[in-house]
Amino acid sequence: MPNLSEATRRAVANDVLLRARGGSLAKLGYGTFSELARKYQCNERTVARMWKSFKSSDAAGNIAGDVSSRIKGRSGRKGYNKSELATAMKAVPIEERRTIATTAKAVEVSTGVIQRLLRDCVVKRATSRIKPFLTPQNQRERMEYDPPHKCKFNGKIGIWSFTEDTFALRGSANRPKGAPVTKNIESVTRAVYKDFIINKVIPAIKAVGPRGEKKKIIFTQQDNARPHLSPFDAGVVAAGKKGGWNIRRLCQPPNSPDFNVLDLGFFASIQSLQLRKGALGIQKLVNIVKQAYLEIDVGTLEDVFLSLQACMICALQCHGGNGYKLPHMSKNKLRREGKYPNALPVGKELYEQAAKEVIWLF
Repeated sequence: MPNLSEATRRAVANDVLLRARGGSLAKLGYGTFSELARKYQCNERTVARMWKSFKSSDAAGNIAGDVSSRIKGRSGRKGYNKSELATAMKAVPIEERRTIATTAKAVEVSTGVIQRLLRDCVVKRATSRIKPFLTPQNQRERMEYDPPHKCKFNGKIGIWSFTEDTFALRGSANRPKGAPVTKNIESVTRAVYKDFIINKVIPAIKAVGPRGEKKKIIFTQQDNARPHLSPFDAGVVAAGKKGGWNIRRLCQPPNSPDFNVLDLGFFASIQSLQLRKGALGIQKLVNIVKQAYLEIDVGTLEDVFLSLQACMICALQCHGGNGYKLPHMSKNKLRREGKYPNALPVGKELYEQAAKEVIWLF
């Protein structure tokens, strides 16, 4: 039988009162409970319990009488203390609460509980979304930024760590003296960076690049960190032209992290995979990062390059500024429906307006 509503329970109590002999709460006619049970389609013991509860509350001073259900508050899943959960989350090391899933595992609750705590503002996300200050020259370069001929690689070329293999100079509990160890390169100078570009990156591009298109221009992008090379460095230019190839360097506009194709999602995807596995020691960390790199889906790379195009369009709409919010494009939905675009179109009016601003405003 279904549980009686509060209104029905009150109606049962009122019917019992009407049938009380002489108005006395203690005297009821024979068969009263059975009659009311048939009327309200419930068990007569249910009516008896409600009547007993009514009399007890009336004797305790509750004139209206209490006939409320005892199920409420005594059934269902146990609640949780939000303040205690927030305290437990603070005690978890930062590296174990970088994502909702890892935080929930550390606190031993479901991910839904963590999401509700975020929704109710019991805990807050700690993110940094600082946008660099842009000079007029920066804004112009952002609006002009567009690799000629749209020649970009949309795939995995390779990943290399700035480490070196050496031998332990002293023994310890973890390894004997003379054991091979992996160490960070103490300083990634311009010479080190140039060696990686000439001897690792460019040969890898030539190894995976289509032979029939090697005479087309291939741009490799870099940001403006101090160790990075000039696009016109003689050694890099010579290495890029060797074998009939045309591989060139391209610097993104200054103060424009939103134009860094790796930061738009590729690094975040690799870091997410790497954090799930955990690593102790440089060599294990390098191995895990490389494995995470291999596990990145090709669709992720497509999404990253599409996000780069969206950032460039938004920069044109903001007159070269960065005060925009990247629109959500529902890439997975477009991919499922077979409508995933190879490139985002730029309206004629926006293009003409941006071209005029580049010429006249700057």
